[in-house]
Amino acid sequence: MAICDYCGATYHGGAIKDGAYRYCIGQCHERGKFLLSKLEHVPQHKIDAFVIAQHDGPCPRCGQNSSIDVYQSYRIWSALVYARWQTREYVACQKCARAEQLADLSTCLFAGWWSPHGLLITPFFVVFNIAAFLRRPSRTVPSERFCKLARLMLARQLADQGV
Repeated sequence: MAICDYCGATYHGGAIKDGAYRYCIGQCHERGKFLLSKLEHVPQHKIDAFVIAQHDGPCPRCGQNSSIDVYQSYRIWSALVYARWQTREYVACQKCARAEQLADLSTCLFAGWWSPHGLLITPFFVVFNIAAFLRRPSRTVPSERFCKLARLMLARQLADQGV
């Protein structure tokens, strides 16, 4: 599964790739390309400074000044013949991310096994959640996914200002 860099939706295949960015549909590609065009005249050192400022800024969930990054967790819920699974992605500090990851791991462990699909998928999601929980992001260097989101955030701000 992939995640659209414009809307954040999770999708299977059919990605539209444009440079380092991936989009789920043509409409997201057009919007993302329009937004990123706003950054063409912004010096790279200003873009980098914005990314670092966002990385070192307050957590959007708890408000603590801590290095933030993009985290993922995986959730499955099933009953008899129905199973629903998803990959969740969020920007948060490590403490808030760990709380979300533990909640999703608990959901997998207690509610994931109760259908045929759940029996197949839950073991993988448990392993994926443990791996995501053990990931230790750098406190000084943001991940590439965070850099992409921060660039899009800056482009949205410039578009809102009419630049």
